[in-house]
Amino acid sequence: MNTPTISDLRPSPKKKSRGKLLAKFALILGSLTLTLIVIEAGLHIFDAQPPTATVFSTFFEYSPNTSWRGKPNVACRFKTANFDAFTSHDADGFRRCGLDASFASDVTSSERLVWVLGDSMVWGWGVDDGKTCVDMLNEHSRHSGEATRYRNLGLPGFSSLQEYLFLKELLAAGHKPHQVLVAFYANDLPDNLDGHGDRPFVRITNDAPEIVNHPVAPSRLRNASWWFKNHCRTWNFAAYYWASFQHQRRHRRDLKAASAAEVAAQEQAATSNDPTSQNGKTESLRSPEQGDVPPEQQIALCYSYQLIRDLCYEHGISFAVVSDFRPPITLRNTCGELGVPLLDLSRRLARNENSPDRERPWHFPTDPHLTEFGNRLMAEGIEEELERHSANGEHSTAPASTARAESGLGRKSGNDR
Repeated sequence: MNTPTISDLRPSPKKKSRGKLLAKFALILGSLTLTLIVIEAGLHIFDAQPPTATVFSTFFEYSPNTSWRGKPNVACRFKTANFDAFTSHDADGFRRCGLDASFASDVTSSERLVWVLGDSMVWGWGVDDGKTCVDMLNEHSRHSGEATRYRNLGLPGFSSLQEYLFLKELLAAGHKPHQVLVAFYANDLPDNLDGHGDRPFVRITNDAPEIVNHPVAPSRLRNASWWFKNHCRTWNFAAYYWASFQHQRRHRRDLKAASAAEVAAQEQAATSNDPTSQNGKTESLRSPEQGDVPPEQQIALCYSYQLIRDLCYEHGISFAVVSDFRPPITLRNTCGELGVPLLDLSRRLARNENSPDRERPWHFPTDPHLTEFGNRLMAEGIEEELERHSANGEHSTAPASTARAESGLGRKSGNDR
């Protein structure tokens, strides 16, 4: 039997190398963990709040229909670098909107019922209870004696498609308003196509849209990320700046694609007998704002609003879209194509910019959500637009091939439930 020598007992070079790599990896991982702990502790010691934060697992819970919905009876502070607001949900998981009556009591109410659907802007991101646009609509209704009850059905992060699925769920449960207002914001355009975050989205194949990832399966990864969003400020800082970077990169890509398409159209028109081409120069038939919106986003928005429109008409409900303060032309075109009334808030913003209040901030410094003043502008804009449509005798119109009696947009001309 051979006796082992000293060289045989020494670790092989491969084992030495592997051991060194593992040691370096452990050292790097330990250093990184310690650094993150120090950063997190520093953020708490100096009470540094991220520019914006998503506290989903505090206010929201899993839903197989829409991926998430509001938690019932939640009441706590929501604080970021931009605001410190007290936010609460009622027993049905909806943001409180200045009503003492429960959602179930709407069935026997003699008041005109209006549901306001949307994302975080409607929900009231960053403003205290009683200061959301829907709170203000109810406050004005009480003082004016109009007997209209507004429900805040906004949910942060919702796309237009999720709003449709949520509306369908509520109607299937036996609830029914006189009117549905769906608030549009520019982020709805990419959100309808965004399947990240385990939510339903629109997929377009050969210009044919379809709903994908519905119903939504529960996700352990999402639950873990929600925990970090609630307990780790470092996570929220990193998530905010990463999302900002992705948004800017996506925006530059969309602008580049739109610019290339515009140049190609001009070159084609210049070498053809296109009647819009004169002396080699092309008059663009699209506004630059329209060109900034990719065709897929336009298709997904039109598809989602068509689903909402048809669902409302099926139940005899009046339907209108509420624009943001600077609505893109694609929204106007979509509403015109579908025959859906558009409550254009840009008129209210224009009046504000020519008033003594023009210096008052209507959105937060580093967060595009509306301040209390911005919510007031939104509520006043909705009121003015409803009155304008009613005064002009404008009605929500059914699909061209269908003859249905539709109620007007005016609050006093409600249809039967």
